[in-house]
Amino acid sequence: TKKLTHLCTDLEDVLDKTICGISLPVFRSKTSVTFNATFRVSKDFEWNDTMLMKVSANSENSNSSQTHSVTKSIPVKYSVGMVVTVNDTTPNYLLFTSKKPAPQGMTVIYKIDNIGFKDFPINVSLFFPIKLEHNFEMENYKVIVEQNKTRCSVVSIKKSKDCPLKQDCVAMKCDTFTLRNYSGVQFMLEGDVHFRNLKNHASKRYTGDSREVNFMSFLKVDFDDGKYMLASHKTEVCISWTAVIQFQRCCFEGNFNLSFGVKKRTLQTTTK
Repeated sequence: TKKLTHLCTDLEDVLDKTICGISLPVFRSKTSVTFNATFRVSKDFEWNDTMLMKVSANSENSNSSQTHSVTKSIPVKYSVGMVVTVNDTTPNYLLFTSKKPAPQGMTVIYKIDNIGFKDFPINVSLFFPIKLEHNFEMENYKVIVEQNKTRCSVVSIKKSKDCPLKQDCVAMKCDTFTLRNYSGVQFMLEGDVHFRNLKNHASKRYTGDSREVNFMSFLKVDFDDGKYMLASHKTEVCISWTAVIQFQRCCFEGNFNLSFGVKKRTLQTTTK
């Protein structure tokens, strides 16, 4: 390995081109050399999708007057950093009784943080079921975004084969927005959970048993992987939140008592 003298200069009134000259190395017959070039670039400069690099070489030997060159097209990608989490303050307990049968609110708070120096646009999608087991369901659902940085709306009701939750679910998609450097944004999934047809069970007799209801929501963040690249080289970031809800049914004629609370909570993050 040998360092060669080089000089890089910009062209007058040409902002997108730099020329580097290398001192005259002497090559022995049938030898080759590899040049490693390192560049520092401004994080605020908006590059094109590709950068063209042309290498030209000529020799002053009397039997060689040709100039040989090769042009290489290099894709330009910005390194970005992103972390997706579920807020620790996300409520995880609900209680229904015969004296308190009204629907109750459930909230899942997702946080997306840009931990890098570069702003970049992202697309956010949320998936969650509304028909739960044992006659539970969610209604009046919506997604609230901190500081109104984007707006989310329902795009479809997906069957289990098309839903990342592997069950029928609602798919909501948010408008593309720019995630500023060293900042974060919260997405709050809200809805009212209730037990369907509660009045129909009031006159029935149950011996009392336990059941579990699983509520899982899923958030996915996409970005332009042709222009931006996570340090992990992944093209999307996903996170899921699961509440395992346990409830007891203890009913007798003329009365109905139903309670449930979160038995455990699991959190899973995946990347692709």
